[in-house]
Amino acid sequence: MKMLRALVPLLFSLMLLISAGCGSDSTNTYTNLLYTADYQADLANLTKTYIPPLFYTNLPAANTTQAVVQDAKKANDLLVTVWSAFKTKYKDRLEFVPYAAKLTQIDTEIALAGQIIQNAITSGNAANDLLAAHEALEVIRVNLQIIDKGNGLDYPIDGIKDFHDAMEPFALAVKGKTAATLTDADIATLKGMFPIMETTWNKVTTYQFTTEQFGITADVKTFIDAAVTSQTANMTGLKTALFAATPDKTVIAANGNNVKPLFLKLFFSFADFIKPFNADLVATDSAATAAATVTAKTAATSADVTAALTAVTALESNFNKFKVHFATQPISIMGVLGWYTGSATTPAYFDKIGTAISSAKTQLGAIQSYPVDLTAVNTQVLIYATEMTKLKTRLNYK
Repeated sequence: MKMLRALVPLLFSLMLLISAGCGSDSTNTYTNLLYTADYQADLANLTKTYIPPLFYTNLPAANTTQAVVQDAKKANDLLVTVWSAFKTKYKDRLEFVPYAAKLTQIDTEIALAGQIIQNAITSGNAANDLLAAHEALEVIRVNLQIIDKGNGLDYPIDGIKDFHDAMEPFALAVKGKTAATLTDADIATLKGMFPIMETTWNKVTTYQFTTEQFGITADVKTFIDAAVTSQTANMTGLKTALFAATPDKTVIAANGNNVKPLFLKLFFSFADFIKPFNADLVATDSAATAAATVTAKTAATSADVTAALTAVTALESNFNKFKVHFATQPISIMGVLGWYTGSATTPAYFDKIGTAISSAKTQLGAIQSYPVDLTAVNTQVLIYATEMTKLKTRLNYK
């Protein structure tokens, strides 16, 4: 039996060589499990699921409220479910057998993160605790990358991870620096770090982020492509300023401090930030349906208006409860992903919904004579369904 187990890695390597030989020379792909559409769909779903708990466990201490801890718990609970299904499905496949210890380690670290989060809830001391949970969850990215590369899979998320690892020290070195505070020593340090960061970013730009591979819509792909273009331009300007005969400290400070925000815009684009809070979304959708029904009256009585105001207020309460999961400052997911513009002149999605609900309440509160036509109020209430349908469609939400 020991000899058989010892032969497994060798047989696995042989299988990869054979499968590689069966692949197309023009595409340089393998025909093994990790290149099948079914596996890549499962991997994309796992990717979408593990990013949110990474986010909620890595916020600054001042922003790690008990509400954020509860969000981290919901996101991590969903990860437990998705990871368990993924592991059960693939752990006995030949491609995964040599990595049994990596899979077990992921089990252990997800469970540890869950315990840390629960301890933060119980103790009420959230800020520092969640950073330990974040470090535990990082093992998922590391181990999945090892499995991907060990099987010959060049997965774009792994390339983004490599950029993250090269970018993080650079971002920390330039963080908060201005043209006035950047020293010659700082410039020398950043010059030393830049080439590795540039190399890993150039690899990211070679990937085709397809809708098929990641289960994303054309809208999200456009957003991702724009994020790549923005970071490329940012890096180009940074390099020019950094390696000029006289380094341009103004550009170095601005572009250097923009590297991480632009990375987050790209990385968060692959996440499903809605599904962990599906219960709140369902409740809000239900409240919106109820409000739409009671405001669809052209000859409303005083009792009808009172019922409408109650329903719209319930919609507002449910919507605010749902929205708050995505409005964690200073890094607002809504802002990063373009779910709102932050501009009163061009509101979108959440901003537009909030404004419409407020308008509906104001109109109902101003009514003094009956019967009354609630068509204008109903129009405002229906904006919720319109904007959420747009958002769900954009995110391929099911």
